[in-house]
Amino acid sequence: MSSHWIRKTAAALLLGAAMLSPVLAQEAQQIPNTSVALPAPEGYAFAQGIGGAAVSGFINEDTQGIITVGQFDPATYEAVAEGMGSVESANELFASQNITADSISSVESKAGPVLLLHGTQDIGDGTTAEKWIALLKIPETGDGAFLEMTTSEGEFDAAGVQAVLDTVAFTAAPSLADQLGALPFAAEASDPFVTFGVNDGTLIMLAPGRTSESGAVPTILVDGHPNVSDMPPLQQAAEDLVSGLFSDVTIASSQATSFAGADGWMVTGTGTDERDGPVSFAEWFAPVGSGYVRMAAYADKAIFDDLSDTAAAIAKTVTWKE
Repeated sequence: MSSHWIRKTAAALLLGAAMLSPVLAQEAQQIPNTSVALPAPEGYAFAQGIGGAAVSGFINEDTQGIITVGQFDPATYEAVAEGMGSVESANELFASQNITADSISSVESKAGPVLLLHGTQDIGDGTTAEKWIALLKIPETGDGAFLEMTTSEGEFDAAGVQAVLDTVAFTAAPSLADQLGALPFAAEASDPFVTFGVNDGTLIMLAPGRTSESGAVPTILVDGHPNVSDMPPLQQAAEDLVSGLFSDVTIASSQATSFAGADGWMVTGTGTDERDGPVSFAEWFAPVGSGYVRMAAYADKAIFDDLSDTAAAIAKTVTWKE
C-alpha cells in the first residue's frame, strides 16, 4: 500500500520520529515552540526531542544530565503553581512521574520570580536522579515556562541552578494563543489533557498526570493540511497515517465516522511508538477542502482504555477553520 502522498505533504509525522540531535550552542539558544532563550550550561549541548518529541533542551553526554524547557498556557501555569505551593502538594502533583520533592523555594532570577523544586526521581532499574524543576511566568502573555533538570547527584547545587536561571530570557516568540490562532483547525483539551504546544503545525496535548510506570505520557496530536496531492481513498489515507506514526501496527477496527464536520474515518489498534514503546491508539481522519485534518490519541496500553472516552470527546471539538 503506497504512502508516498504522506511523504510529499510531510504529514505531521515528525513528532513520532523525532530523535535527539545535539547541536553545540555558542550563545543564547531559542527553545523551539517557546518564548524562552538561554545558553547551554557548561558541558551541555542543545537537543530536540528530549523525553518526548515536543520537548527540547540540553543534554550532557558525559554525565547523562538532561535539561528540558517548555511552555504552557496561563491556566496550566496557575494549576502547576498551585501544585508547587508546598512539598506535600508537589509530591501529589508529580507522583505519577516518580518525583519526590524535598523542598520548594521561591527565588529571584533575572527573568523574574521562580518557584523551585528540589528532590529526586526514580528513573527505573533502581536508579535515582537528582531533580530540579523551575517554574516561571512570562509577563507579557501569562504563559508558564519551566526548566526541568534531571542529573546525577551533586552535578548542580543551588548556586549552579541559580546561575542557569539567571541566563534565561523571554523573547518575542509568538505566544501559545497566537500559535493556536494561526492553525487552520481548532481543538479543545479536556482534563486530564492540557494543551502543551504547537510543533511544525501540529497541536500537542499531553496528560502528564497520567504518566505510565514506564514514563510514557498520554499524547494527542492534531494536524491539518489544506492542500494535499494524490491523497488516496478515505480508509487507505487514514490507515497510511497510522502506519507513518507507529511501527508494528495491528488494526483492531477501521470504520466510517463523522469528524470535524465531515465524513471521516476512525482507526483503532496497537503499535509501537519510537519513544514510548507499545501503545494503544485511536485516530480520527477526515478530508477537508483539498486537504485533511487528523487527530491521533495514544498511550501505554495499560491506561489507554481509561482515557479513550476523553479522547473521543476531544475529537468532537475538532473543527476546520477554512
